[in-house]
Amino acid sequence: MGDRRAALLLLLTALGGGRTAAQVFPNDQTPRAAFPATVTLFVFGGFEGARVTRIYNIGTPNPVDAACDSTANDCRTIHGLGGASGIGVRGQVTLTMRTGLRLGITVAHPGRRVSTREGSQVSVPDESVLLLRAEGMVLFRLKPQVPVFFGLGVSAASYSPGPVRAQEAVTEVGGMLAIGVDHHVSPTVATRVEFTGFVMRPTASGLSTEFHAHSLTFDDQLSLGFNFLFRK
Repeated sequence: MGDRRAALLLLLTALGGGRTAAQVFPNDQTPRAAFPATVTLFVFGGFEGARVTRIYNIGTPNPVDAACDSTANDCRTIHGLGGASGIGVRGQVTLTMRTGLRLGITVAHPGRRVSTREGSQVSVPDESVLLLRAEGMVLFRLKPQVPVFFGLGVSAASYSPGPVRAQEAVTEVGGMLAIGVDHHVSPTVATRVEFTGFVMRPTASGLSTEFHAHSLTFDDQLSLGFNFLFRK
């Protein structure tokens, strides 16, 4: 038994580049993955970008309408959603020592937002929509145990009803990125602060030809949550 233990120590020393077994695995613990199996519950504040522009009264702008411009010779209003708070849940699993896979869903009730072409007049009517957002993301850290992490992924958002008045429920798809910081408060609980950005593709589905969807729109989200780790 003594010979086997000595041989194991020599092997660990060689693999550790000359370090002892205690130095390679302090306290007899193997290295931890950067993203262990975790469930995160969080709250967030989000902002939704402009999605659709309505162009009307072309050639005959109404001088008393704040959305009309006699120089441009038309009238324009820009439609989107205002900021809103919400809640969400995410689950992550380990992919490699430095990467993890995360899936999540959030829910919020933003209000519809309408502004003139130069943003000089903005209104948010008392008409909120149900926003359900699903996401899938690959997370990574530059080193397994540093608190800062990054992420890239895809997102699908369902608006019911749509962001524009009289628009039925619509779904948007796009990409997302994230940067965040984890802080352990116990072996199984950590806090997580994260900024998440979304690049979405709006739609004017169900609207008249006066409405023109933007090619891309940008949404963002700042969240604070608690990570609950599963220990073997």
